[in-house]
Amino acid sequence: MGAWDAAATGSATSAITSLQSRCNAGHAVAVADRAGEQAPDLAAALGDREWVVPTLPAPADAADITAFSSPSGNIACVLGEDSVTCSIQQYSFGSPGACPDPDAPVTVVIDSSGSRADCSLSAVTGGPSLPYGNAARHSHFACTSEMDGVTCWDAWTGARLKLARAVLEIDGPVLGGAG
Repeated sequence: MGAWDAAATGSATSAITSLQSRCNAGHAVAVADRAGEQAPDLAAALGDREWVVPTLPAPADAADITAFSSPSGNIACVLGEDSVTCSIQQYSFGSPGACPDPDAPVTVVIDSSGSRADCSLSAVTGGPSLPYGNAARHSHFACTSEMDGVTCWDAWTGARLKLARAVLEIDGPVLGGAG
């Protein structure tokens, strides 16, 4: 593939936004990235991500931060460019299969693969307290801090997780149509 003219780039952008409406933003971004590897001009046109429509947007008042802990200090999260990772220190839910030690912290991740428990990772700790009723966002990830736990999600795919002393909920990516 060589240089893309404006018409070809417009057609590619149209195709990617159509894909996004049928699948989800995460899938469309992944396809755009792969196409951009073959065509630098297309990568430049699609790279700004202004065309991305979040599947599950962050709350409008979410603070752009990269790390926080729950007010109790029991849950801590790090929001990166490509993932969000959270750990809970004390819990009463059963240890997930990926986390065989029931006394160790449970770590969960949301990334391009969806959401999952991954206790092979070091536990996340620290970060400023995110008061109950507030939200955090960074890149295409968002989290809310509520009295009943912390919920985080990928705004592009809709993959989410919820952590609380008595609750671990993990949902994979949300896909619509044939995506």
